Formats: sequence, structure tokens, C-alpha cells
Amino acid sequence: MGVQYSDAEVKAQTNFTQVATDMSQKRRRFQETAKELSAHVLALIPEVLDSACDQVAVALQHARLPPPLGPSLPGPIDLNSCLKLTSAQVARLVVEDEQAVLYHCAKNARAYHGLPIQGLVFDLDQAEAVDFVLGSYPGTVKVSEIPMETTDDKLDIANNLFEQGILYLVECKCHPH
Repeated sequence: MGVQYSDAEVKAQTNFTQVATDMSQKRRRFQETAKELSAHVLALIPEVLDSACDQVAVALQHARLPPPLGPSLPGPIDLNSCLKLTSAQVARLVVEDEQAVLYHCAKNARAYHGLPIQGLVFDLDQAEAVDFVLGSYPGTVKVSEIPMETTDDKLDIANNLFEQGILYLVECKCHPH
């Protein structure tokens, strides 16, 4: 009787070893496939990361309440005017379809998504100047210091951002360079 059981035990042990070996091979193949797919996904991240971040930031601009109005001075904007952003995160500059779009919350409705997303379109050659203005917070920026070649271009950018409520006019405390 012991012989019958020992044959069965050997057969069961052999089947278990074979199953374990098969499972190890399947597991290794699965791990290799997972590594390959993970490497592929990781290789795609740099291509889509900026776009994904921009999409989230634009959605956030649309969901935000408008910033409180700053104590803007009266008067027209000229080259000696100093401007300040209404808040640190009032706008997000993104590049879409060969143009720079400045999405902002300055004119958002008080109701959630009460108005469509607000955006200003700029040429790509103006994007650096707009980014310069956005980077000036919490300080002020003097219109003459906006990095554009012509006076008209500097005033155009300043007036566009001012009219949208992204900037407000403040007393000039800018120091000459």
C-alpha cells in the first residue's frame, strides 16, 4: 500500500514542480512585458507632460474666481507707467497652434463656469514679453522695460493686459537701471 502512495506522491510532486516552473516562466514573461510597456510609457512622458500641465492649468483658470480688483490709479498707460499683476496666478501662457494664448481668470463670472474661458492671443514673438510681465509678480513692471523692440508693441501688450483686468496701474516705484 505504501508503494501506491509513494508513486502518487512522486507524480504529484513532479506535477507541482512542473506547474511551479511554468508559473515562473509566465511570471518572467509578464515582468519583461511590463518592463517594456513601462519603458514605452516613460519615453512618452516628456512629449505630453507640458501639454498635460497646460491643460490642467487652463482648466484651473476657468474654475477660479476672479481676483479682487487692485487699487488702480486713473490715467492712461504710457512708457513711464508701472503695472502690477492682480494676483500671482491670474493667468497662464500656453503655446497652441503656432500662437501664444494667455488664459486668465480676471473676467471670470462669480458662478462656477458662468462664462467661457477667457484668453488673449499673441504672436509667438510677443510671448517672451508677456512671460516677462507674468514673471514680475509680486513686483511691478515699468512699460518701458517690457522686452519688445518698438514702443507701440510695449504699449500694446501693456494695454491689452490692463484692459482685461490682468494688470493694474500703480504708483511707479521702479528703480532706474
